[in-house]
Amino acid sequence: MFNFKIDTNARKVEVQILAAPKNLQNGIRQGFYKLGKYLVKTASDGIIKSPKIGNRYYYSGHERRGKKGFWTKSGAVGAYPANQTGFLRRSLGFNVIGNRKMEFGLKAKYAQYVEKARPALKLTVLNDLAHQYKIMRDASNIM
Repeated sequence: MFNFKIDTNARKVEVQILAAPKNLQNGIRQGFYKLGKYLVKTASDGIIKSPKIGNRYYYSGHERRGKKGFWTKSGAVGAYPANQTGFLRRSLGFNVIGNRKMEFGLKAKYAQYVEKARPALKLTVLNDLAHQYKIMRDASNIM
């Protein structure tokens, strides 16, 4: 019934409905909106709560604005990326396309590089599949 396609190079995850009767399309679309909100919140929470236990490096991004840079640590490899500036976390979003497809991903241009070492999208989608199915089942009443 569902097809999850994780494409880290494109910085997105596609959720696609393979088959659905016409009268259930509105419920499926509403389910996609609820699922998208849930995925964004789950990924955002994962990024915020991710411990900074990886490599230590100097972040100089604020020096351009007259502020002093600072030393920080990255998140662990294979875990959610650590929240440094919040830009990656704020770039999370989803897009419902018609009544058969939803895309969930990161809009930050550097997200594809972060996603390879610290797969936030993959962790989010694979984290709680049962709850995601429940969201879609409750919205559409078909599964």
